[in-house]
Amino acid sequence: MESKLYAVISDVIRNCFFTISEVATFFRGSEQRTKILKDGLEATGIPNCAIHNCNDTQWVERQDCVAVFSASFLSIVQALELLIERGLGDLTARTKSSGLHSNLCSLDSLSHF
Repeated sequence: MESKLYAVISDVIRNCFFTISEVATFFRGSEQRTKILKDGLEATGIPNCAIHNCNDTQWVERQDCVAVFSASFLSIVQALELLIERGLGDLTARTKSSGLHSNLCSLDSLSHF
């Protein structure tokens, strides 16, 4: 029983880091998306905040990565909503923004952040 619980917790943690890295990569992939996120962060009083990928080997960097993502969570969701509403980017980017938004707003994901 204990090993199953450990496996479930490990999967949840791995998925959390993966999601953070996917969001960071998505916003860094376009100047337009980066600007929308940056403007949203500044509007909420979080200036010069850069979400970044979680390093696979550096646990201190992972802690920083999660802390920045957590503090920026609402701005990230709002930026994704803005991208979806405006239909910005190509089909791939629009699909990705919608998928990330759905993932972040699902009850399962919210419990981890």
